[in-house]
Amino acid sequence: VSAISNMLSRIGEKPEITDNHDKIDNSDFIILPGVGSFDRAIKNLEDKDLLSILNKKISDNTKILGICLGMQILCNGSEEGTKRGFGVFDVECKSFETKNSSKIFIGWSDIKIIEQINDFRFMNNNKFYFLHKYYFPINKDYTIGISDNDLNFSSFVKKNNIFGVQFHPEKSHNYGINFFKNFLNLK
Repeated sequence: VSAISNMLSRIGEKPEITDNHDKIDNSDFIILPGVGSFDRAIKNLEDKDLLSILNKKISDNTKILGICLGMQILCNGSEEGTKRGFGVFDVECKSFETKNSSKIFIGWSDIKIIEQINDFRFMNNNKFYFLHKYYFPINKDYTIGISDNDLNFSSFVKKNNIFGVQFHPEKSHNYGINFFKNFLNLK
């Protein structure tokens, strides 16, 4: 979370890390960070009574960016757990794991943008940092960008004003800075 805040500060934003309902309700955009497990993330939101305010912001079509697990909790659910996600994306996240491997995708990878949105062309074939074991399957209704880890998966998704990225822009150096600048400038 602090890495996201630091990167946003570097580009002139004044991010606020909060679980305060009024501050969230008055936000122009929300970033859902992603570290941890699916069920634990949903449980943390339940424990802090944040599900209702986040559902309200989703219904209000507030600009929201889910990063890694933050993107996955915007889906219906995940093979990683049993809790339900927000259901913005009508998708179940899948595991890279096979019966012969407990595969984790870690490292730098290209992104191929398959649908051009404003100024996101710069992302084509640039390297972004990934660290995940579960993935968002390619979906014709939501997938904007794809990456590869022995299979193609969604690395950038969108529905209305809700976005999700599987990579970590806050750990992707100049590519991440450019991504945040472009994301924040979307109208």
